Amino acid sequence: MSRAHVFIVTGANRGLGRSIVKLIAQRAEPNNETRHIIMVGRDQQALEQVAQADAKNTFTYIVPSIELGKPAREITEPILSKLNEVLLSASIASASSVYLTLMNSAGTICDLSKTVDQYSEEEVTEYTA
Repeated sequence: MSRAHVFIVTGANRGLGRSIVKLIAQRAEPNNETRHIIMVGRDQQALEQVAQADAKNTFTYIVPSIELGKPAREITEPILSKLNEVLLSASIASASSVYLTLMNSAGTICDLSKTVDQYSEEEVTEYTA
């Protein structure tokens, strides 16, 4: 039995979102699982660099030029269109089960090498402003 896992990661071009994509791509999974990462962000060139992660059974897709100031329909349409394309792909169509995970990290930039207690008050203020 094969399974597919589709991740939609917002803010994937930098910061926390970029790190999440790299972790998903590097994470060891069973050979019977394919991972599909839909990366959403504003900077296409940065998204393309993240997409170059070399991982077994992992496919990446880019949804660039997402600006939060746009109407909701303009933001969601390209994401849903890409999701539909991925869900109709052969590797998912043949899977016995499909999982979908949304990781909304748009606007979150932080130093992932630190634990929560290692942040200064200024850093917390900067990251949450």
